[in-house]
Amino acid sequence: MESEKEAYLNFSLTGETPRVFFDALTCLCKNFGKTKKQVLWVSQAARGGLKLVVEEELSFQASILVRQNAFATLEVSENFEGFCVFLTDFIDGLSVLGVTQTSQSFNNMSTSRANVLRVVQVMENEPIYLILHDPDFVTQCRLKTIQAEPPVDFSFFASSVVCSAILASDLLREALQEIDVAGTEALKVSVKREGPMPTITLQGVGRDGTTDTYGGFIGISVCIEFPSPTESSSDVFAEFHVSDEFGGVVFPMHFIRRCVRALAFSDTCRLRVNQTGVLSLVIRFRTGSKTPEQWIEVASSYCFLEYLIRSLEG
Repeated sequence: MESEKEAYLNFSLTGETPRVFFDALTCLCKNFGKTKKQVLWVSQAARGGLKLVVEEELSFQASILVRQNAFATLEVSENFEGFCVFLTDFIDGLSVLGVTQTSQSFNNMSTSRANVLRVVQVMENEPIYLILHDPDFVTQCRLKTIQAEPPVDFSFFASSVVCSAILASDLLREALQEIDVAGTEALKVSVKREGPMPTITLQGVGRDGTTDTYGGFIGISVCIEFPSPTESSSDVFAEFHVSDEFGGVVFPMHFIRRCVRALAFSDTCRLRVNQTGVLSLVIRFRTGSKTPEQWIEVASSYCFLEYLIRSLEG
């Protein structure tokens, strides 16, 4: 590999960030643990840092935003336009280097002998090098880049959002798991402004061969309302804003399931729906070290996942 001074892209991660980076990547997989050739686009984020994106069927997009403060070093060429690799190849490469381990070297952010993970691309269209600098040795993995069309722009703007809620990730994850019973093929999201406070209702729907306004989907028994009749809005939401109510927007359940794994790595999430029927779920990835009693958060979060899902009627 040529000198890193000539690198098209060169970044390094230390402390617990390689593990967080690996966990976030696994949350992009369609079937984690199974071979599936998904294209991963890597580009520079608009406000600094890096953005990593996967897409499916032009109706689902999952992205990781790693902020500038996550990197020990981040050097990007003025001509950097991003690169594409197969997601499973990237994850397998990190696994070979041992990034999945939870040893002292990856979790102790203050140790002077901590491992360093570097990712380098010397020139455009050249291979990607994953390099693990251990205190005693250096391990390197080479990944071939591929050519692929850029991901679709979902045009999800804050000005078009009709509902936005910040709530505990565990609360949403448990609700989605409860809704996802046998036969559930879609999730219907409804927002009402009636009564003393607005509510969000999540309902699982299944298919029985009939035709109705949801293209053959009918409601099944599991329906969860936030907040419940016995709760206040502040008991459930850190923030909750509704500019326009809607009777029910339906999203494919197989895309919703992709979000559940990521919620397990998070404490807080933001659920939004816009005017065109696109659902956005932004998950603040948990960062820090775990003690027997709790997670100790770093000063500021640096890793976020966003899932964008088009409605069945979109």
